[in-house]
Amino acid sequence: MRPAMMSRSDLEALAKLLAPLVAAHIAAALSGPGGYSTRKGFGIPGYCDKESKRIVRSIGVKRGRWWFASREQVEAYEAKQHQVEAVAVTEEPMTFEKAAARAGLRLGGR
Repeated sequence: MRPAMMSRSDLEALAKLLAPLVAAHIAAALSGPGGYSTRKGFGIPGYCDKESKRIVRSIGVKRGRWWFASREQVEAYEAKQHQVEAVAVTEEPMTFEKAAARAGLRLGGR
């Protein structure tokens, strides 16, 4: 049995319906990934390849062959890594003896 032939007007109507979908797929393909991955050339800017891959593997998800992490995930990771703990200011300066005592060591003993 032969498939039914579509008329020219049916084909044009179908093309008008599919045009926005095709345009969206082309735009998505041209814009590239929305984040970073372990794929060569898609690493996090400012990091060497090895470190970028380590970070993406630790915070991202695996899809197929590569790991992927969104820009938001990487920004949150960097913000967490750069937090600095407040240090209490004391009136007395730190000495070797005090530092050793905090670490549980004895200085000058025999």
